[in-house]
Amino acid sequence: MAVLIGFANLLYAQTTAEKTVNEPKQIEVVMRMSKQLVDELIDDKIEGTVPISRQAQGVPVRGQARGEATPTIRFAPVENSAKFVVIMNGTVTASFNADAGPASVDASTRATFTSRKQFMYDGKTFDQRPAQTQATNCTTIDRICSRRRGPIGRVVRCVAGKMISRAKPEIDKSVNEATNEILTNKFDESGKTLADELNQIDLYAETIDKYFPSLKGEHFHFRTTSSQLLTGVGPVDAVFPSFLLEEPNGERAALLEIWIRTTPVEEFLVKMLADWEVAHDLLKEFLPEDEAKELADNLKLETKDGWTVLQVGVGIGKSKSPTKK
Repeated sequence: MAVLIGFANLLYAQTTAEKTVNEPKQIEVVMRMSKQLVDELIDDKIEGTVPISRQAQGVPVRGQARGEATPTIRFAPVENSAKFVVIMNGTVTASFNADAGPASVDASTRATFTSRKQFMYDGKTFDQRPAQTQATNCTTIDRICSRRRGPIGRVVRCVAGKMISRAKPEIDKSVNEATNEILTNKFDESGKTLADELNQIDLYAETIDKYFPSLKGEHFHFRTTSSQLLTGVGPVDAVFPSFLLEEPNGERAALLEIWIRTTPVEEFLVKMLADWEVAHDLLKEFLPEDEAKELADNLKLETKDGWTVLQVGVGIGKSKSPTKK
């Protein structure tokens, strides 16, 4: 019996050792950024107006185009990457006047477009990629006025209508160019603001350098879920803890979280909290006014399953304010 018990203990010890060796290493310090943070920071809409002035098949065309669009944030689950897409859906309306010989033509165009811009995170900075845009438009003639009356005026209007029809591809091209100009200027400007604000709030790389020097030079790990961007530093074969890949419930949700497996000594923890208080104050400045009022006055620090969790942006509701500061 003693031999059997000894053999069983030996087998158990070998199995436990093999399990410990085979278990993947877990990333020690993880930043988890929520989709809601991006949604709160992005402009609620972009809009702009550009002039139209060109020759279309020899016909002078003058007017202006006005466009506006609203954003949708898309987080698509992917491994080894931290990225998201902002999709702008909107319309551009243009009204213009064309001089077709002795006739004056008033026309209008309505274009619908979808523009996509990808944002990437490399562990240190957020960066935006050029937008990809698809647009369709339709031009209609609203009125043709002739400077001549009677039968000659009717002939003039008929000839002017044909001239505008031939010029329609050039007119549509003008509207497309106006659409792209509005998107290029306004979407890029909005995207730059979003990336700048995220970069100011994000202190992950600085935190690693200052308080976890043993992780310097380690491999960056990334993961995107349907509602979170996860970033970690560790050995190449390290993995994110499985529970951090789960969608957080409403009670624990925060706009940004830092998960620390091994709690720093108290002196370092106090300094780290002071650093993230700055990010917390910046977030309050960047948020829409209504959400800023809901934001907790201080960071939230708690523990879960042996991890220390630093939460930034606790208390923000799901509704989005129509006006940013």
